[in-house]
Parts: sequence; structure tokens; C-alpha cells
Amino acid sequence: MPTELNLSALRKRQGPLPPPDRQNEFDPMQKRIVILRHGEPRLNARYVLYWMQIHRRAYQNHALNFAIAQANKLNLPVVVYEGLRPDYDQANDRIHQFIIEGAIENHKDFAKRGIRYCFYLMPDAKKGNRRAVAQLAQEAILLVTDDFPTFVVPSHNRAIVKQVDCPVYAVDANGVVPIREMKHEEYAARTIRPKIHRLLPAYLWPIEEIKLKIKSGDLKLNFREETFLEHADIAALLRSTNIDHSVRPSQLYHGGRGEALRRLKVLVSERLKNYNKGRNITGEHWTSELSPYLHFGHISAMEIALAVLHAEAPDESIDAYLEELIVRRELSYNFCHFNPKHATIEALPAWARQTIVAHENDTRPHVYSSEQFEAAATHDEVWNLAQRELLATGKIHNYVRMLWGKKIIEWSRTPPEALATMIRLHHRYALDGRNPNTYTGILWCFGKHDRAWGPQRQVFGLVRYMTSDNTRRKINLPAYKAWVESCEKNGGRTIENVLND
Repeated sequence: MPTELNLSALRKRQGPLPPPDRQNEFDPMQKRIVILRHGEPRLNARYVLYWMQIHRRAYQNHALNFAIAQANKLNLPVVVYEGLRPDYDQANDRIHQFIIEGAIENHKDFAKRGIRYCFYLMPDAKKGNRRAVAQLAQEAILLVTDDFPTFVVPSHNRAIVKQVDCPVYAVDANGVVPIREMKHEEYAARTIRPKIHRLLPAYLWPIEEIKLKIKSGDLKLNFREETFLEHADIAALLRSTNIDHSVRPSQLYHGGRGEALRRLKVLVSERLKNYNKGRNITGEHWTSELSPYLHFGHISAMEIALAVLHAEAPDESIDAYLEELIVRRELSYNFCHFNPKHATIEALPAWARQTIVAHENDTRPHVYSSEQFEAAATHDEVWNLAQRELLATGKIHNYVRMLWGKKIIEWSRTPPEALATMIRLHHRYALDGRNPNTYTGILWCFGKHDRAWGPQRQVFGLVRYMTSDNTRRKINLPAYKAWVESCEKNGGRTIENVLND
């Protein structure tokens, strides 16, 4: 794997600051902050408001740090607002419970830091308070929110600047290197990799936790709809919300920073030692399983990267993990940030679009509907296991997810129909869906960030092809099957649940 990192040098570094020769000229926050709305700070304001949309954590959070820094300058406290609406695409118990589990921990974590935290679970899109942030912003001197390139966050940020009269800032706490360090959409990992590697010595440093001067834990807010999370009954909260209750919460992945840190500890102490060789062996559990926690912001990419960098593990495993966590992941954020059509076939490179169109009318060996895919009702045992894993747990192992996507293309009537199926199933079931990694991974199946592969094939043309037989040989199929079946028995959504809907 190409690399320009000097791991031994990076491991020896200590402290939170950039190298001494850059301290006077380099501001690590400069490229993370975007001004969404200019304006004069409001007189007689009571606090700085942080609207926590996607970086849902009380620690290791650049956006929260920026809000605290501004509050300290202004001698004001900070209020953190986290909301959960029922009208996002495919809203259901699985996604809702994961977020609420995280919110319960956030309530405790912010209390420890002396920061007023407000959580609002909107019960119904038509009856709930759709102007909660604007209402809280009426007493804020400025508003800080999250910068995230996809799903509902960009539209939320466009809307809020029209509803408030205070300055609004968005902060990128997504990855190690800020999205805006890149000037345009990168073509592939090979083009972004050297740029990221050159920037890592400046950015890959611990995030300092800024202490708040003025505590706000007991601050009274003019907000009646607040949801109180102390001793919360999650099942009752879910029942009170107008969402899809047929998709059961995951019994394998529970939301919250504590669970994310536990999984990080397992990665560093047990799994990383064989990550380079074992990550593709489905059924043997060498992967980190941290993607849901990264997506919902319960843990930061920075703290994972530093923990892995300093782990006692082979260099090739550390390199392999950091390549995926930093280079590949930040390539996906780069793609979604610079390409507004990142959820469409139009986002593919010209060669991929041309070859897919040329083969659009090819005869398919099998044709399944979106509903048949959802129910894992294909002829293929390996593919069905991948879909059953998604139904039961909320995630698909990284390696078989590639086959999962390739076969949906091969067995769908048209490429747009295949794309729509993949997006719908991720939105409905995947705890790491709705993420730049999701859209990028789906479009990789169509040729995004890849190259042309010969010879020409039915349906795929020059797009990379995968077979179930080859995948079967590379994974531990008996172990994978036994594990998926155990997840189904422990309360996951089964094929029977889907068919009976």
C-alpha cells in the first residue's frame, strides 16, 4: 500500500500543539470554521448556543470547543441543543433508539462538564415544534452548528440562517484533516492520499478539551418541549413517536460514547494485531465495528486515529487501518462535499457512466424487486447472509458489503433501480447509513473511485465485477452463517418480519 507516513516519527510526538516551526503561522481550526450568517452579536444575550446535529458528543469535539472558546471570550455560558425529529427518511425505532441511547450519555457527560444540555424528541412532524433551534437562538449571542456534507444537515443549515438574527457558524469536526484543505473533488484515493499524508503532521494531534469559564448546568431555558432523559424509558419514548416501529433496535450495536470507547479498546488490544490480514475474513471479527459511532458522532476520528497510531500492533495493520479511517473515509467526505449529485448515477466518472449506459439493456441472469432484496429472498446464500446481517444487526461486514452492492446491480432491472434499492436499504436498516461513506461505497460498486476493468462483461461492461464463489472462498462462511443466525435469534429483524409486514 502506498504510504508517505513515517510511523516511528509520528509515534514519538507528544503534546497537543503542531510542530514548533509552524506554531506561529498555523491555526488548526481555520479550515474547520465556516461563517453561515454574518451579523452583530445580540446585546443582553444569555448564552452561546451549540446545535449538535451530527457530532453528538461532549468530548473531543471541535465544534463544541469552538462554542466554548467563543463563550469564554464573551463571558457567557454555553447551551447545547440536540434534537431528534420523526420525519427523516425511513425514520424508525432502530435509528431512533441508537440516537436516544447516545443522548442519555450526552446528558450525563455535559452535566459533568457544567454545560446546559437540552434534548428534544419531536413526537410528530405535524404537531412538534419545528422551530426549536430558532426559539433557543432568540437568547443566544451566536449560534454554532455542525458542518456535514450530506443527508439533512446541509438543508438544516441553509434553513436556520433564514430563521435567526444572530451570527451562525458551522464547524467541521468530521475527520482528522478538514474537508476544506482540499480545493476540489479528488478523483480517487491515489490523488488524495499524498495530500492528506503531507497534512497529517500538522493535524494529527490530540484535541485539547477547553474548560468553560461560566458553568450553565442549572440554566433555565425558555423551551417547554424539552425531553428529560434522567431515568428515561427508551421503549416508552419510542412508542410516543410517530415513526416506523417495525424495524427493531439493534441488539448488537447500542448508541453512546461509552460503547464506542469500549469497542475502540477492543480494537486496540485485540483486533488490530491481525487487522491487515483478518479484516476481509467475514465471520472472524477483526474489524473495529466503529462505523455507527463515527457516523452519529459518538466518537471522533481523531481519537481513534491516535489510539491506533500508538497501539502495540504491527506497522502493516496500523497502516491498513489508518488508510481506511483517514484516506478512504476523508475521500468520501471530499466527494460528498464537492459533488452535490453524490447520491446519483451522474456522480460517476465518464467512463463508468458510458459503460453502464451501454450495457443497461443487457439480459440479467436473475431479476429481483427491491422488496425481494429487502427480504433476503435471492438464490444466493452468501448474498442473503449479508442482507440478513443488515436486517438483524444494522450493519454489513465491509468485505461482503462490496459483493452485496455488486449483485444488486447485476440482479436489478436498471442501474438507477439498483442505486435506489441500495440507498433505501441503507437508510432503513444501516446504523452507519446516511453517511458519506455510504454513498461513496454504493457508487464504488458502479465504478466511482475505481478504474476500468477488462474484459467487457454483461451488465457491468468495464466496471469491476465480483462473484459469490470467489467471495465464499475468501471468507469463513460457516462462522459467518452461525454468527448471523445467532444475531437473528437474539432479537434482530428476521426475514419473516420483513415478509409479514
